[in-house]
Amino acid sequence: MVCANGFVNWNGGFLAEAAAWSPGTALLAFSIKELIAMGLYEYDFGEGDEVYKSRWTNSSYKVHELRLQMGIAA
Repeated sequence: MVCANGFVNWNGGFLAEAAAWSPGTALLAFSIKELIAMGLYEYDFGEGDEVYKSRWTNSSYKVHELRLQMGIAA
């Protein structure tokens, strides 16, 4: 999902048998390349303190509130 300054993404995971091919790393690398190509500069890893997130970041901040509203376009 694209937000004001970057991407919000959820790394959906994979089966343990696929770990040798690093699908999570491939997804993150591709997403970050797309983010840069679009002229954006933030990648939101979402909640959690998983170790892989700190390997890909150089700074962070907490988002205190997020409101989503669904509607039907006319």
